[in-house]
Order: sequence, then structure tokens, then C-alpha cells
Amino acid sequence: MKNFTLNIWVTKNTVFSVNELSQIITNTSDNSLRQKITNYVKNWYIEKIYRWIYSIPNMKVNLFELSNKIYSPSYISFFSALYHYWIIFQVNPSEIDIAYKKSQSIKIENLWINIHLRCLKQDILLNPEWLIINDTYTIASPERAFLDTIYLYNNIYFDNIEPLDTNKIIELIPIYKKDAMMKKRVIKYFPNLNLWML
Repeated sequence: MKNFTLNIWVTKNTVFSVNELSQIITNTSDNSLRQKITNYVKNWYIEKIYRWIYSIPNMKVNLFELSNKIYSPSYISFFSALYHYWIIFQVNPSEIDIAYKKSQSIKIENLWINIHLRCLKQDILLNPEWLIINDTYTIASPERAFLDTIYLYNNIYFDNIEPLDTNKIIELIPIYKKDAMMKKRVIKYFPNLNLWML
């Protein structure tokens, strides 16, 4: 127990999948691992927060990390990423938007959060261009989050587009495979960009 407590606290994680716990609880068979996890939950060393995801009791859970671990492959994007970068100002932080292979919303009652899956085509979803891989989660860059959002939604209001790098936006447009549509939508926000020459 002492080794487990020490090992779990030195990670940067705020939530743990069963696979991650198996790397902390070493030298155990699958059955033994399940028994140990059950025992750790019973003794309040860890708590189950959603299906196969666990956390340390009373630790503040990183909601981006949690969302990425429940749904994989995925990355934080759309309104959550735009709010994170202060491109938009009015978002409920307990509503998490992630890019995923299908659209769905789930509520995690004990954490009072909703995770919204926004469907992107596989070739966009798996393209690593301007995705930022942090220690515990993956998030779109401001430009990628902006383009993901206007790709799925037209006529979105952005509070502050100043931080967006138009060179990165130009670089990213081709990954959406709808150049004419994306250029038309980008020009609405950046009318001085001459995208039709590209």
C-alpha cells in the first residue's frame, strides 16, 4: 500500500485508467490487479469516478485529462479550447468539448460535468498538425480549434481573434479537404487575407 500511494502521487495524472494503474501496481496478473484495485477503492486510496477511470480521493480532477481518457483517440477543441485560449469568453467550464469519431453527449453526475463529443472525419481527427500534447491530455492549438469550430458550425461569434496566427490557419486549411468552403468561412473573420491566391 505504501509503495502504491507513493507511486500514484508522483505521477502528473489526476485520473488513472486501469492500464495506467497496472503500471503502478506491478507484478500482478489480471485477476490480482482487479482484486487490488477493488481493495484500494474499499480502503479509499483511490475512487472510481467513471467506468474504468479512477482518481485519488479529494484530488481536483483535470477535466481535459478525464475527457481524453474516456474517449480515445480524441483531443480538446471547439469551445473548450477556444475558451482556454481566451478566443471566446463565455463558456461553462463544466461543459467539455472534444473532437472524436462520433457525436454524443454524456453526463458524469458525480463530477457535475457534461462531455460533448463533436464528430470529425477520421483523417481530420487523426491528423497531428498543430495538436499540443501536454503531460496528461491533448488539445488543439488556437488556430486548429478555430478551424474545427468553423468547419462544423457556420456564423460563430468569436470575442477575440487577435491571438490567432493567420499563417498557421493557412497551413491548416488543407487538412479539412474542403478548401473553398473553409476559405470562404475564414475570410468572414479575416477579410484582408487573400486566400484565393493560394
